[in-house]
Amino acid sequence: MKTTKITYWITTLLLVGMMTMSAIMQLIQAAPTVEATKKIGLPLQLTFLLGILKIFGIIALIVPGYPKIREWAYAGFTFLLIGATYLHFSIGDYQPTTLVLLVIVITSYFTNRKRNTTQEKKLKMA
Repeated sequence: MKTTKITYWITTLLLVGMMTMSAIMQLIQAAPTVEATKKIGLPLQLTFLLGILKIFGIIALIVPGYPKIREWAYAGFTFLLIGATYLHFSIGDYQPTTLVLLVIVITSYFTNRKRNTTQEKKLKMA
């Protein structure tokens, strides 16, 4: 249980940190973000929207007590990273960062599920 909890917090904090940095870069339309967006061929308006949605996802992961919304946030981050990986690969820009983040999202999700299941069992036994 302790390993699960530690793994959950490490992966979740990494995810929140990386998504926060990415969201800020998108919201302020930082030069590297604008350059990458143009290179991929997406409209710049999309990056601002993605930045806002990432902020909502981050809040959903941090705020306790809303497991269904947290599930949606994990799904959103998963779809986002699958799409980002595909787009980067399709233009020959092989970014391992998106794949690493995808593994972090999946690890955080499954350790969260395991942690919640363990907590539910403890509550039933009490």
